Amino acid sequence: MLAMVKTMKPFRRGFTLIELLIVIAIIGLLMSIVGVAVMNSLSGARVAATKALMTKVQRQLQSRIEAVNRTYRSQQSSNVLFAEIGSIEKAASQAPGQRFNTVKTALMHKAYLRAYLPQTWDEATFLLKKAGKTKPSPVNSQTESAEVLFFFLSDASIIGFTPANQDLFAGSEVRDTDGNGAMEIVDAWGTPVRFYRWPTRLLRPAGYTGSPTMIAATDVISKANFDRAQLLIQGIPTSLKVPPSATNPGSFAQDPDDPLNVLVPGNGWSTTAADLTTFESGSTAPFPFHTPFTWHTPLVVSPGSDREFGIYDTSDPAHLGRLCEPYTSGASEAYLYDNITNLNVKSGGN
Repeated sequence: MLAMVKTMKPFRRGFTLIELLIVIAIIGLLMSIVGVAVMNSLSGARVAATKALMTKVQRQLQSRIEAVNRTYRSQQSSNVLFAEIGSIEKAASQAPGQRFNTVKTALMHKAYLRAYLPQTWDEATFLLKKAGKTKPSPVNSQTESAEVLFFFLSDASIIGFTPANQDLFAGSEVRDTDGNGAMEIVDAWGTPVRFYRWPTRLLRPAGYTGSPTMIAATDVISKANFDRAQLLIQGIPTSLKVPPSATNPGSFAQDPDDPLNVLVPGNGWSTTAADLTTFESGSTAPFPFHTPFTWHTPLVVSPGSDREFGIYDTSDPAHLGRLCEPYTSGASEAYLYDNITNLNVKSGGN
């Protein structure tokens, strides 16, 4: 009987090797699906957080720009500010006698914007003096504009502008990544943003290449450059596509700081190629300004998830990175596509 019961005992066996491999493969597939979903969720959250940061920055920046322009209009006749930040008489003296005052006024406006919307610590000398502070040391070109941006948005007062209080930026949005004691505005990936006051090289990567003595139809911005610029600055007026001419400069010729067009070739100021180069390169005081004959607007850029800006470094001697000169070739240009800016709500990996 015992032998009989023994023979009836159910036989139990383990999984075969093939079954184990199938189970492992299924588990691996499920884990990869969950991992991708988690990564996408984290990436989406970082994009959303960076867009929210850019919205705050844009609000503060726009408020400051409006205050700067109001203050400039109310003080431009007294020249009180410019006695402190330096004279522009030498620059204006390049213009014919009857144009001197108009050119001087346009250059003063640019100098005013540079003083109150600095992009580098050297440009921030005036504001640092007013705040009783000194520039940090060492200065890192990768973080400099992010430091200066936070400084003038949070600590550099001007009539009609309220600096950001401590609660405006979250702890994750402000950080000292290079350890020099100056806080930087950083995106949700922890990368310091970049600030460009005059991003004219975004529209003219090669600089101004037209005639130095007249406004020509060839001065229009190319479609490729226009489309590239729209990746970072959405809503560029479509009128900018109108080719300029000697009688109708067009919007691309319309420098927002120069409503009378006195700082364009053949119209009272720059008359040689050297003048135009000096205006952009900063080889003569009180420059640098920007690429002449080009529309511009202040721009703040996060490189997005790839942490690659697709824009030359601000200190690159071979390129005017401070004017937002982009990479213009192949894979390098692709870096721009996930960038998130204060003037772009559709990029950022969407």
